[in-house]
Amino acid sequence: MDKDTLDAIMAALDETSIAECEIVANDRAVRIVRAPHPAQTQHISAAAAPAYDAGESESDTVDVTAAHVGYFYRGAGKGAKPCAKIRDMVREGQQIGSINIMNVFQNVTSPVSGKLLEFLVEDGQPVEYGQSLARLLPEEQDRP
Repeated sequence: MDKDTLDAIMAALDETSIAECEIVANDRAVRIVRAPHPAQTQHISAAAAPAYDAGESESDTVDVTAAHVGYFYRGAGKGAKPCAKIRDMVREGQQIGSINIMNVFQNVTSPVSGKLLEFLVEDGQPVEYGQSLARLLPEEQDRP
């Protein structure tokens, strides 16, 4: 499928409420998934409230953001055991989830060492580039 055709399809979809579609032509497939508007993003955590301890605030936290557009999973793939749980201590570079991009899973890793406070998206939810996926409280030595 050439770029002009794909641009025309995406422009046509912009005028609809269609959130996801797959187009198969000439033994090739293109799947288009529109991410939810940021105002629709839900905050999700184990106990419906973030895992903050006394003396901690949201301004002390670091968000893990999506480096790709796709579907977020808390495990290494769809249906896999979660890589990390809320209140777990994670290391910088440790995998905390994955993003499925056209059936290819890309690791989502922690940018800092610290405590995983909450997930900001549901397991299996479509995400867009730069969207916050999880919130961490950096270890004391990592704070400015």
